[in-house]
Amino acid sequence: MKGYCFDLDGTLLDSMWIWDRLPYDYLLSKGKNPPKNIREKLKKYSLKEASSIIKDEFKLKESADEINLEMENILKHFYENNVELKDGALELLQYLKDNKSKLCLVTATEEKLLLPAIKRLGIYEYFDFIQTCGNVGFEKYDVNFFKILIDRLKLETRDVFLFEDALHSMETAKKLGIKVVAIKDPTNISDWDKITKVADIAVDNLSDLNFDYL
Repeated sequence: MKGYCFDLDGTLLDSMWIWDRLPYDYLLSKGKNPPKNIREKLKKYSLKEASSIIKDEFKLKESADEINLEMENILKHFYENNVELKDGALELLQYLKDNKSKLCLVTATEEKLLLPAIKRLGIYEYFDFIQTCGNVGFEKYDVNFFKILIDRLKLETRDVFLFEDALHSMETAKKLGIKVVAIKDPTNISDWDKITKVADIAVDNLSDLNFDYL
Protein backbone atom coordinates (compact mmCIF):
# COMPACT_ATOMS: atom_id res chain seq x y z
CA MET A 1 0.00 0.00 0.00
CA LYS A 2 1.07 3.56 -0.68
CA GLY A 3 0.25 6.82 1.08
CA TYR A 4 -0.57 10.04 -0.74
CA CYS A 5 -0.39 13.21 1.31
CA PHE A 6 -1.83 16.44 -0.04
CA ASP A 7 -1.07 19.99 0.86
CA LEU A 8 -4.24 22.05 0.56
CA ASP A 9 -3.66 25.66 -0.52
CA GLY A 10 -2.03 25.98 -3.92
CA THR A 11 -2.12 22.21 -4.41
CA LEU A 12 -5.73 21.04 -4.22
CA LEU A 13 -7.33 24.47 -3.84
CA ASP A 14 -6.88 27.58 -5.94
CA SER A 15 -6.43 29.66 -2.82
CA MET A 16 -2.86 30.89 -2.53
CA TRP A 17 -3.75 34.22 -4.09
CA ILE A 18 -5.79 35.21 -1.04
CA TRP A 19 -2.94 34.22 1.30
CA ASP A 20 -0.65 36.25 -0.92
CA ARG A 21 -2.81 39.37 -0.54
CA LEU A 22 -3.93 38.90 3.05
CA PRO A 23 -1.07 40.47 5.07
CA TYR A 24 -0.70 43.35 2.60
CA ASP A 25 -4.41 44.19 2.52
CA TYR A 26 -4.72 43.75 6.28
CA LEU A 27 -1.90 46.18 7.01
CA LEU A 28 -3.31 48.71 4.55
CA SER A 29 -6.60 48.54 6.46
CA LYS A 30 -4.65 49.47 9.61
CA GLY A 31 -3.13 52.55 7.99
CA LYS A 32 0.28 50.97 7.42
CA ASN A 33 2.33 50.99 4.23
CA PRO A 34 3.71 47.45 3.90
CA PRO A 35 6.09 46.36 1.15
CA LYS A 36 4.27 44.62 -1.69
CA ASN A 37 6.40 41.50 -1.21
CA ILE A 38 5.61 41.11 2.49
CA ARG A 39 4.05 37.70 1.84
CA GLU A 40 7.44 36.43 0.63
CA LYS A 41 8.80 36.95 4.13
CA LEU A 42 5.81 35.29 5.79
CA LYS A 43 4.99 32.40 3.46
CA LYS A 44 6.62 29.60 5.45
CA TYR A 45 4.84 30.62 8.68
CA SER A 46 1.41 29.70 9.94
CA LEU A 47 -1.17 32.46 10.28
CA LYS A 48 -0.59 32.56 14.04
CA GLU A 49 3.17 32.96 13.65
CA ALA A 50 2.69 35.54 10.91
CA SER A 51 0.36 37.53 13.16
CA SER A 52 3.08 37.86 15.80
CA ILE A 53 5.62 38.95 13.20
CA ILE A 54 3.21 41.53 11.75
CA LYS A 55 2.45 42.95 15.19
CA ASP A 56 6.11 43.33 16.12
CA GLU A 57 7.31 44.66 12.78
CA PHE A 58 4.53 47.18 12.21
CA LYS A 59 3.90 48.12 15.87
CA LEU A 60 0.16 47.45 15.70
CA LYS A 61 -1.94 48.25 18.75
CA GLU A 62 -3.88 44.99 18.36
CA SER A 63 -2.51 41.91 20.11
CA ALA A 64 -1.14 39.05 18.02
CA ASP A 65 -4.25 37.04 18.92
CA GLU A 66 -6.53 39.85 17.74
CA ILE A 67 -4.61 40.16 14.47
CA ASN A 68 -4.84 36.42 13.98
CA LEU A 69 -8.61 36.46 14.61
CA GLU A 70 -9.25 39.38 12.25
CA MET A 71 -7.34 37.72 9.44
CA GLU A 72 -9.00 34.37 10.20
CA ASN A 73 -12.40 35.97 9.74
CA ILE A 74 -11.42 37.16 6.26
CA LEU A 75 -10.26 33.65 5.40
CA LYS A 76 -13.33 32.04 6.95
CA HIS A 77 -15.67 33.79 4.54
CA PHE A 78 -13.43 32.89 1.59
CA TYR A 79 -13.23 29.18 2.45
CA GLU A 80 -16.92 28.88 3.20
CA ASN A 81 -18.10 30.61 0.02
CA ASN A 82 -15.52 31.24 -2.69
CA VAL A 83 -12.56 28.88 -2.87
CA GLU A 84 -12.56 26.30 -5.68
CA LEU A 85 -10.67 23.11 -6.51
CA LYS A 86 -7.74 23.18 -8.88
CA ASP A 87 -8.17 21.40 -12.22
CA GLY A 88 -7.70 17.65 -11.91
CA ALA A 89 -7.91 17.54 -8.10
CA LEU A 90 -11.15 15.57 -7.79
CA GLU A 91 -10.21 13.11 -10.54
CA LEU A 92 -6.85 12.39 -8.88
CA LEU A 93 -8.35 11.84 -5.44
CA GLN A 94 -10.97 9.51 -6.92
CA TYR A 95 -8.34 7.51 -8.81
CA LEU A 96 -6.18 7.06 -5.72
CA LYS A 97 -9.13 6.12 -3.52
CA ASP A 98 -10.32 3.58 -6.08
CA ASN A 99 -6.86 2.01 -5.88
CA LYS A 100 -7.15 1.47 -2.11
CA SER A 101 -4.47 3.99 -1.21
CA LYS A 102 -4.14 5.86 2.08
CA LEU A 103 -4.90 9.54 1.60
CA CYS A 104 -4.32 12.37 4.03
CA LEU A 105 -4.38 16.15 4.08
CA VAL A 106 -1.29 17.94 5.44
CA THR A 107 -1.59 21.69 5.78
CA ALA A 108 -0.73 24.78 7.77
CA THR A 109 -4.34 25.98 7.46
CA GLU A 110 -6.41 25.56 10.60
CA GLU A 111 -8.94 22.74 10.50
CA LYS A 112 -11.81 25.04 11.47
CA LEU A 113 -11.11 27.09 8.33
CA LEU A 114 -10.59 24.28 5.84
CA LEU A 115 -13.41 21.91 6.85
CA PRO A 116 -16.27 24.00 5.39
CA ALA A 117 -14.38 24.25 2.10
CA ILE A 118 -13.50 20.59 1.62
CA LYS A 119 -17.00 19.52 2.65
CA ARG A 120 -18.62 22.01 0.25
CA LEU A 121 -16.31 20.89 -2.56
CA GLY A 122 -16.97 17.19 -1.95
CA ILE A 123 -13.45 16.00 -1.06
CA TYR A 124 -13.71 15.57 2.72
CA GLU A 125 -14.58 11.87 2.51
CA TYR A 126 -11.47 11.02 0.51
CA PHE A 127 -9.07 11.57 3.41
CA ASP A 128 -8.20 9.03 6.08
CA PHE A 129 -7.04 11.85 8.33
CA ILE A 130 -6.16 15.55 8.38
CA GLN A 131 -2.87 16.73 9.86
CA THR A 132 -2.43 20.44 10.44
CA CYS A 133 0.48 22.33 11.93
CA GLY A 134 -1.84 23.43 14.71
CA ASN A 135 -2.95 19.96 15.72
CA VAL A 136 0.58 18.49 15.88
CA GLY A 137 2.46 21.56 17.13
CA PHE A 138 5.05 21.70 14.34
CA GLU A 139 5.28 23.76 11.15
CA LYS A 140 5.93 22.16 7.78
CA TYR A 141 9.49 23.46 7.72
CA ASP A 142 10.12 21.28 10.81
CA VAL A 143 11.07 17.66 10.11
CA ASN A 144 9.03 16.58 13.15
CA PHE A 145 5.83 17.43 11.25
CA PHE A 146 6.67 14.75 8.69
CA LYS A 147 7.98 12.26 11.26
CA ILE A 148 4.55 12.36 12.90
CA LEU A 149 2.94 11.93 9.48
CA ILE A 150 4.98 8.79 8.73
CA ASP A 151 4.11 7.31 12.13
CA ARG A 152 0.41 7.90 11.48
CA LEU A 153 0.52 6.35 8.03
CA LYS A 154 2.41 3.27 9.26
CA LEU A 155 4.19 3.01 5.91
CA GLU A 156 7.79 3.04 4.73
CA THR A 157 8.85 6.49 3.53
CA ARG A 158 9.59 5.08 0.06
CA ASP A 159 5.85 4.39 -0.24
CA VAL A 160 4.78 7.92 0.70
CA PHE A 161 4.15 10.76 -1.76
CA LEU A 162 3.69 14.42 -0.84
CA PHE A 163 1.78 16.67 -3.25
CA GLU A 164 2.97 20.19 -2.50
CA ASP A 165 3.46 23.68 -3.90
CA ALA A 166 5.79 25.15 -1.24
CA LEU A 167 9.54 24.69 -1.56
CA HIS A 168 10.26 24.68 2.19
CA SER A 169 7.83 21.80 2.77
CA MET A 170 9.28 19.79 -0.11
CA GLU A 171 12.82 20.24 1.19
CA THR A 172 11.79 19.11 4.67
CA ALA A 173 9.89 16.04 3.43
CA LYS A 174 12.80 14.99 1.23
CA LYS A 175 15.06 14.82 4.29
CA LEU A 176 13.05 11.77 5.36
CA GLY A 177 12.96 10.19 1.91
CA ILE A 178 9.35 11.11 1.10
CA LYS A 179 8.70 11.37 -2.63
CA VAL A 180 7.56 14.83 -3.72
CA VAL A 181 5.12 15.76 -6.46
CA ALA A 182 5.40 19.50 -7.07
CA ILE A 183 2.42 21.48 -8.34
CA LYS A 184 3.00 24.80 -10.08
CA ASP A 185 1.06 27.79 -8.78
CA PRO A 186 1.33 31.50 -9.63
CA THR A 187 2.74 32.06 -6.13
CA ASN A 188 5.66 29.63 -6.48
CA ILE A 189 6.97 30.76 -9.88
CA SER A 190 9.97 32.48 -8.28
CA ASP A 191 10.97 29.15 -6.67
CA TRP A 192 10.08 26.90 -9.61
CA ASP A 193 13.65 26.25 -10.81
CA LYS A 194 14.65 25.15 -7.31
CA ILE A 195 11.44 23.15 -6.92
CA THR A 196 12.09 21.14 -10.09
CA LYS A 197 15.49 20.13 -8.71
CA VAL A 198 14.02 19.01 -5.37
CA ALA A 199 10.87 17.25 -6.56
CA ASP A 200 10.63 13.72 -7.95
CA ILE A 201 7.79 14.82 -10.23
CA ALA A 202 6.87 18.40 -11.19
CA VAL A 203 3.72 19.32 -13.13
CA ASP A 204 2.03 22.53 -14.18
CA ASN A 205 -1.30 21.25 -12.82
CA LEU A 206 -2.84 18.07 -11.45
CA SER A 207 -4.61 17.27 -14.69
CA ASP A 208 -1.18 16.90 -16.36
CA LEU A 209 -0.13 14.14 -13.96
CA ASN A 210 0.54 10.68 -15.40
CA PHE A 211 -1.02 8.31 -12.86
CA ASP A 212 1.41 5.54 -13.90
CA TYR A 213 4.17 7.44 -12.07
CA LEU A 214 2.42 7.06 -8.72
